[in-house]
Amino acid sequence: MRWPRIVEAAAIAIVAAVVALVALLFLAPLVHVRSAQDLSAFLITFGGLMGAIFTVGGLVIALAAVLTVLTIENRVKQTFDDQLPGLEKRADRQIEGYITLLEAANAPDWTTAELLTEEAISTYPSLPRARSGLGLRMTDAVINRFALEHGVKMPYVELDPIAIDRPPRDRAIAWLERALERDDDPEGQTMAALALMYGITQQYDHMMRMVRSVWTSAPPARLDMLREPQHLGMLVCGCTVDEQRLREIGTALKTPLPIPSRDILASIESLDLANVGTATSLSPCVDCLVTGRLREWRFPDVDWFPVVVRIFVTVDAQNQRQAQLAFPGPTLQDHVDLLTKWAARPARDVLTDLEALFLFVSQTPRP
Repeated sequence: MRWPRIVEAAAIAIVAAVVALVALLFLAPLVHVRSAQDLSAFLITFGGLMGAIFTVGGLVIALAAVLTVLTIENRVKQTFDDQLPGLEKRADRQIEGYITLLEAANAPDWTTAELLTEEAISTYPSLPRARSGLGLRMTDAVINRFALEHGVKMPYVELDPIAIDRPPRDRAIAWLERALERDDDPEGQTMAALALMYGITQQYDHMMRMVRSVWTSAPPARLDMLREPQHLGMLVCGCTVDEQRLREIGTALKTPLPIPSRDILASIESLDLANVGTATSLSPCVDCLVTGRLREWRFPDVDWFPVVVRIFVTVDAQNQRQAQLAFPGPTLQDHVDLLTKWAARPARDVLTDLEALFLFVSQTPRP
């Protein structure tokens, strides 16, 4: 018996009891009662009948509740049995996708990594971090290459073995864009990486859009990451030598750009030179990431600025701070006339000459 019919029967029984009670109220005056005992017997009989009816109704309702639970359990079991084959197939596809993605992570080159990642996505389209994972690996390789070419000192990281193979920048952008379309953006990493890639490929408008998205949507740590010298340098690539655009980047990152030379001088003055000799190799220094003020600045193996200028600090016989420059990345070998200016001189004078040619982007004191 289906439980709705049981409930219907219980409802009918209760309604019948109500009808009988109403009938009693109307017929009671017509009943010929000869004595009080007759009236009492009549009421007892009718009351017993009503109690029986209500008892049966309650039992029917209780039975309906039990059958309802049993029916739900049967339906859940049937639904699970019906879906079990599909769930097993889905689990198999997900496991196969993870295995293929692991192979992609250990691929010997970027082409193979892309093919295996595509295969993993084809097997299981919802595979978590499949798209962002490859895009972020490519971005890390681009960052390492950029730091090497521009003389930026990187914090120690364990290099990805595939990183020695120069990743195509356009492919990194493509994977990051695909990831963002699928909301594959773990803690804002995809947006931040896209900002860097748009910067290094000089897509200024796209870069600024991503930087603003990082500011509004990503955790604060992502914006802090973009302010690090190696990352800030990639963003600066997007504005070439345009000072107004450099200021706009600073506004978006909530940091003043360009840095005034007085801040660099303050860092030079704060270095502890008490136990330092006059040899340049033993001197503390300040690494300054700079971009040129003029478009004719161009260096070997580098598309555009920025580059690192290392300012070594020594003291002369009068205990005055002297500054001497070096270029740990691309050099100014084609500008011999400028190199003659970089002999050890008072720090303030050297900074004045530097600021006439460069815009300061970041500084890193190295005691």
